[in-house]
Amino acid sequence: MFINFPLIIKSSGGRIDLGTSMSNCVLFKNSACFREIFLFGTHILSVSINPRNIVVDKDFSITEKVDFCFEMAKGMTKEESIDFARKVESYFTLLLARKNVNPQNGFNYAEVDWLNFYTTNSINDKVIRTTLSGKMTAQLELNREQWNVINEYDKVIFSNYYDGVKANSCISKYFHWFLIIEVIEHSNRYKREFTELLFTSPELDAIAKQFKSNAKSEAIKSLKGRTEKSRKIKLYEIFQAIGVNEYSIYDEKHCLTLETVNKIIEYRNSLFHRGEKFDEAFMWHHFFPIVREIVTLLLNNPKLLD
Repeated sequence: MFINFPLIIKSSGGRIDLGTSMSNCVLFKNSACFREIFLFGTHILSVSINPRNIVVDKDFSITEKVDFCFEMAKGMTKEESIDFARKVESYFTLLLARKNVNPQNGFNYAEVDWLNFYTTNSINDKVIRTTLSGKMTAQLELNREQWNVINEYDKVIFSNYYDGVKANSCISKYFHWFLIIEVIEHSNRYKREFTELLFTSPELDAIAKQFKSNAKSEAIKSLKGRTEKSRKIKLYEIFQAIGVNEYSIYDEKHCLTLETVNKIIEYRNSLFHRGEKFDEAFMWHHFFPIVREIVTLLLNNPKLLD
C-alpha cells in the first residue's frame, strides 16, 4: 500500500509593522529516499521525499511544498492513513522548528494538501479520486460612499471583528466575536435599559452579615448588579433596540429569536469553561451574520450604544 500527499510549507506569526514584513522561509536542498524505517511505530518499506522549490528572485529560493510517498508494510484503512498523514504533518513541523532561526519572524509549519492526498495498492496504479474544491467569488463594486465614512473608528469593536475573521480556528473566531457582545453589555445604553435590580444593596448587605465565611459573604454581595431580567432576555432586547431584528446568510433571511440569543450565550459558556458543546454550523449560519450586522450598524451609527 502507498500513501501519497504533499505538505505545504507555511509561516505564521511574522512581524508586520510600519515598514516591516517579516516571515520565515525554508529551503530543502535535496530529495531523499529511505528504506526499512519505523515511523510512529509503523513499519515503512520505503519513503520518498521530494521538495518543490520555487525561485523568488535570482538569488533567493524557497521550498513551497514537499511531496511524500510512503510504501507501507501493511495495509491501512482510510481513517488510519489520514491519521498517519496528520502525524507526519505534526512531526515535520517539529523538524521545521529546529531551523527556525528567528522565531520573531514567525514559525514555519506544515499542512497536508488534502486535495492531493491519495492511497494506492501499487506505485503504478492509476489514481482515480473525487475531490471537492470550492471557490466563491463575491463581486464587490467600489464606490465613493464606502470610503466616505465620517464616523469615528471604534477600535475595540473592529479589532475584534477583524481578529475573528483572521483566526483559523472556529473556536478562536467565536471568542473574538463574543467580545463584541460583551462591549454591548458594558455600554451606557445597556446599563440605562436594564436598571431593575433583583436585590437592593441594603438587602444583600444584611444577608451577607449573617455569614461568617468571607467567601460566602462576598458571593452574596456579588449579586448587587443582578437584574430581574436574565442575560439572554437583556441581550435579545438590546439587539432589537439597536436594530438587529433580522440577519441573512447565503441570501436567506432569519428573524432574530430568543432561542438563537440563548444559544449564543450557551456556546460561549461551554467554550469558556472548556465544555464540548459547540455547533460550528450555528456559528456560521447565525452568530457570524448577527455579529456582522451589529458591526455594520455601529459603523453607520457609533453613538448607538451611548
